[in-house]
Amino acid sequence: MNLLVRVVFDVNVLFSWVGWHGVSYRWVELARQPHVVSISCEAIVRKLCEKLAQKLRFTPTRIADVVQDLLSFTTLITLPAEVPNIAGDPEDDIVLACAVHGAADYIVSGDKKHLLILQQYEGKQIVSPSVFLLEVVSHDNEPANP
Repeated sequence: MNLLVRVVFDVNVLFSWVGWHGVSYRWVELARQPHVVSISCEAIVRKLCEKLAQKLRFTPTRIADVVQDLLSFTTLITLPAEVPNIAGDPEDDIVLACAVHGAADYIVSGDKKHLLILQQYEGKQIVSPSVFLLEVVSHDNEPANP
């Protein structure tokens, strides 16, 4: 059963994807597959760029390359002007709003303090990269319906 899975990746997961080749990196390969739709917004991409410059000292050219790669498999949506305060952190509220307005099935995050503790928000499952990887792989291994 090839299900279409729509997902929003938190900034911390995107940052890990760029900097390391662990579990967060592996979702990229999944997000490049036609059955996984990566959804993001300008605010998430902008925050990723800030972190890449500050923490990894990426040059503007290297940041532009990362953004170009990300946008090659990510649908960028526009959020409303006002985002509700839900998670207690404005950056996490943007992730939640992105998932709602992008009709995501999952939010993938490593944020145990604000997001993972919620477990779900408006029907969107909030999971770690490891859990997301298992969920998507398990769906791929199910037999197809005749």
